[in-house]
Formats: sequence, structure tokens, C-alpha cells
Amino acid sequence: MIRRGATRAVVLIGRLALKIAIGERGRRCNRFEADLYGRVNSQRREMLCPVIWCSPAGRLLIARRADRELTEEEKVSFMDTDRFPDWDYMPPNDEGQPFEFKASDWGWLDGRLVAVDYSAPALFENSAVDEMSGFRVRLRVRIPKALTSEATNINVMVMNKEVTITSQRKDEPLEEAKWIVLDARGFSTEEAAQQFGTRLRSIVRLAALSSRLGVDVGEDKPTDWMSEDFARKLGLKDHERIAPNIHGLSILPDDDNTRFPLHNFQGRVTADPEHLVSALRELGENDEISFEEASTAVRVLNLALMTSEPLAQMVLAFSAVEELGQNEKWSEAQVALIKELADAAETSATGVAHERAEVADAIRKGLFPLSLRQGVMRLLSRLSLDALRKEWDRLYGIRSGLFHGTARLSDSEINKAAHDTVTLCGRIILAIVAKEGVQLPSITATHFDLSTLGISREGVIAIDSTTGGASIIE
Repeated sequence: MIRRGATRAVVLIGRLALKIAIGERGRRCNRFEADLYGRVNSQRREMLCPVIWCSPAGRLLIARRADRELTEEEKVSFMDTDRFPDWDYMPPNDEGQPFEFKASDWGWLDGRLVAVDYSAPALFENSAVDEMSGFRVRLRVRIPKALTSEATNINVMVMNKEVTITSQRKDEPLEEAKWIVLDARGFSTEEAAQQFGTRLRSIVRLAALSSRLGVDVGEDKPTDWMSEDFARKLGLKDHERIAPNIHGLSILPDDDNTRFPLHNFQGRVTADPEHLVSALRELGENDEISFEEASTAVRVLNLALMTSEPLAQMVLAFSAVEELGQNEKWSEAQVALIKELADAAETSATGVAHERAEVADAIRKGLFPLSLRQGVMRLLSRLSLDALRKEWDRLYGIRSGLFHGTARLSDSEINKAAHDTVTLCGRIILAIVAKEGVQLPSITATHFDLSTLGISREGVIAIDSTTGGASIIE
């Protein structure tokens, strides 16, 4: 069953309702409902038909389908007896109820009345700017160290597109920014912008790892939200729109009318911006950025770089490589030997039949998969990095000693072990990325010994040490 409204078409399939946006207003309505359902308290959520998933740009929203619609007679009765759910305004900054009292906007789900359309505030927001001249990409990420630059923006060519790196705060120097925004403009379609943004996110992850900076690219969820009414009180102009401040990728109209809410943040420690910029530029020259085998490991090692706690760095770095090792397999000869051992146990004269069967079954099943260390050792061999086995065992021994209380190290020794662990695991992970066909940026050799990959170039990194209320940012 398909129903078409002014801003969205709704396809009803089984227990699901697929809301397909028609134009920017439809996308805004989808994003609003998804954001609202995710942030309200449990009492309010009971009044709303559940959102299951929404695309980052709001093109498609998937929700539960109501068991049946509210009839016009029921609506009249509920209005006369004041039995519609009470949204219960919560001052001072509540945006008010998000639904209208039309029968078509309500339904019954699991025995309770719920709103199936609750995008009223978004429906009329910014109606003067419905027509767009194109799309832009906004990738908002968090970094552990600010970039050592007094500039407020840096431009870099990535995949033949100019990408502008700025702080999330207008006119804030990059040396004070712990959140940065990568912005690319001039996309004729939302699909083209989404495709570029998705690839840019992968490039940023790998560039941050290669430059030993670390980055948290987020999960495309808002960290800050503000109602339009409140934003107007703070100075939002008539031609401007307010949008959730997404940690991650968002696709926006290609104009200068979008504003984002921002609340208090603090921090500082800086890194040479040229390291990240050069890595972005060089990675953008790759015909294709694909490192499927190492994708999770790259993400986890970035998280290791994001934390300042050395023990957490060691755990995350080792885990990134151990996860890769679990993809390794026994050799054909070893598999044959395991089968021989299991067969020998079954045909042995020792014990009774069911005992021998249990032992044989334990041999067949208990030796799969490889142990963590076996997996890592096999991974190193496959990458021709057997020379790193001794360093792995040394650092893993320190890690085990620290966690089991058998090692007594000073803070400086622990910090050194964490640094060496990240370096070692970075070499292994980046070796896999290179083997998957990615040409690593030259700055990688500054932070990781990649001589086995034939990459070597000089470079530098720097260090340096701020505060922040609620505002609207551009």
C-alpha cells in the first residue's frame, strides 16, 4: 500500500512503514522524526510510533507500522473528551508538541494510541528555502590534538575536489579546535555528495592513522540539537535554517544558510596540520580507497590514538591486530594432522567408545579457530613480517605483566611501552592496507617504520595546551 503526502510518500509493507522523502522538506521531516524519537524520554517515546532507521540525509525513514489507523469517529471522541496523549510542555527550551490532531496522523500500536506523523515543527521550518541549488558535504570529526596552525581554515584537494578544513566554531584558529569540519561543495545530486562523503570518511580515517593523529569520525548522530524557536531567540535569521550538529557525515543544501547548535566544550594539545593535509591530499590521488580486511583494525587503532591513557592504548592496539589474526587459518598439512589425531583418538584402545568420541570431537572442534597468538603469528608470516614476532612477544609480555600485577614499571616506562605498541600494531595494520592496493601517504614513514613496504620520507609532529555555553555556529 502506498500513500502520498505533500512532503513524503509512505509505503506500507507488513509491519513496516517506509517514509520516502519528497524534496528537502521531506528529508527534513524524516531527520526530525528520527532525531526526536532518539532523544525524548521514555514517557514521550510511548506516544510516538517507533523509528527503526533513517538514512543520514533523511531520504528514507523506516518505522513500525501501526496496527490500524485512528478513525475519524475516534478522533472526534478523543478531542471531545481530551483523551489524546499529553506531550506535557517542559520549560524553558522545549519546542512543544510535534504532532497535529488529525486522524491520519495517529494509529493504534500494541494497544496504545501513537502518533505516526510527528514532524510538524520541521514541516514549516525554513519554508522559504525549500529549493536548493545543489548539495554539500559536511564531515564533522573529533581529534585528540589540535592542529598547530593559527589559520582558521586549510584547503586541500582530495579526489579532485577542494575540501576546506575548519574548526566547528567560526573564526576559531585550528590550533584551538578539538572538533574540525571538512567541507566540500558543488555536488549536483544528493547521491553524488553521499558517495564523495562516504569515501572522504575512509580517507580521513586512514590519513589520521598514517599521520599518527587519530580521529573519531562518529556514527552520523547528532551531539547537539536545538528547536527553531529557541534558535530564533538566539539570533537565527529568517532565511536561515537550524540543523542537528552531526558527529560524522551530513549532506546539506549547498548554500550558506544552515546553522548548527553548539554547546560547551574544552581541551587542547596540537599536531602539525601539514601531516594530516598531505596525507589527505596523497590518499585522494588513489584511484580507489578500499581496505576491507583492515577496516575494523584501522578504526580501533584510531580509537587507541584518541585516548591519552597508555594502558587503554595498549589494549586497543593489540585488540586491533588480534582481531585480524582470527581471520587466519591452519595450513592444509595442519588440518590433515588434526584429522589424523582425531581419527587416532577414535580408534584407540584406551577408554570406552563414548570417551574416545568425546576426545576426538574436542580435537576437531577445540583447535578451531586459532588461538590469539597463533593467529597473530600466522598473520605476520603472511605479511612477511616475521621479524616483528620478538617485538610483539616483548610488548605483549609487558601488557600481561601490567594487567596481572607482575610487572612494576614507572609511568615513563608504561608510556614508552604504549607508544611502541601503537607503532608496532600500526606497522602491521598499514602493511595490510598497502597489500590491499592503497598507496600510503609518505608521512606514514615519519610515524611508523615502514621500510618493509618501501616507503620512507622525513617529517615532524608537534605538541602544545582552552575552554567554551550554548550558541549557534555556521
